Amino acid sequence: MSDQARQEKEQFRQQTERLEEFRRRNQEQQNEQFDSSGGHGSGGSTMRADVGLNPGYQPVKDALIPQHIYSPSGYDILSILMCVRSRPNPVIQLGNVDTSVALVLCDAEKTDCPIVYCSEYFERLTGYCQNEILGKNCRFLQIPPQDMKTTLRLSIIIENERALKIFREKLKQGLEAQVTLVNFRKDGNMFVNILTTIPIKMKADGETGPDRRYVVGFQVDKEKGLFGKH
Repeated sequence: MSDQARQEKEQFRQQTERLEEFRRRNQEQQNEQFDSSGGHGSGGSTMRADVGLNPGYQPVKDALIPQHIYSPSGYDILSILMCVRSRPNPVIQLGNVDTSVALVLCDAEKTDCPIVYCSEYFERLTGYCQNEILGKNCRFLQIPPQDMKTTLRLSIIIENERALKIFREKLKQGLEAQVTLVNFRKDGNMFVNILTTIPIKMKADGETGPDRRYVVGFQVDKEKGLFGKH
C-alpha cells in the first residue's frame, strides 16, 4: 500500500471514530433529557435516542410509509461509496468522490455482469434513462451510430479493443482497472470516457446470506474532466 493510500485510510478511520463519538455523546445527552422528563420528550415522545442500538428498544415503523421510500432501487449510493472508500489495499487512487458521480453498479455474479444500479449523473452523461440502462452490460455505450463512416467506425472499434483487452483481464482476476474508451451518448455524440472499475462485496437492501460480488464503474468525460456534469 502506498503512503498516500495509508494516509487516506488513516484519515477515513479518524473521521469514522469522530463521527461515532459524536453520535454516542448525542445519544447520551438525549437519553438524559428523556429520563429527567419522566420518559417523555419535549414533543411527548416516548422513544429513547438509543432506540435501534439498545436491544431493549425497537424502532417504530409506520406501515403506511414504504421501507425503500428513499431507495426504490434497493441500492444505497452512500453504502456503495463507503465500500469503495474503505476497500483494503486500493490500487487506483480516486481522490474525492461525492454523490454527483456518474456511476454504475454491476452484478459480477450474473451472466454478462449487468448494470443493476445507475446514478442520476450517469443518465445525464449518457443521455439514457434508467429503464434503458438497467440489465445491460456497459458495452452498449461502445456501439457507434449507424450513419458513422465505416473507416471511422472501424478505427474506434480497434482502439477500444486494445483497452478492453486490458480491462477484461483485470476484471477476470477481480482487480481494479482504469481504461479510456470511446463511448457514444444516446444522441450519437461521441465522448472519451475514463472508466474506472472497482470490485466490491456488499448486500443489496433486504438481501440475506453472504455478500455478493459487484463491480462499481466510475465514468468521466475526459474532455470536460467532470463526473457527467454539464
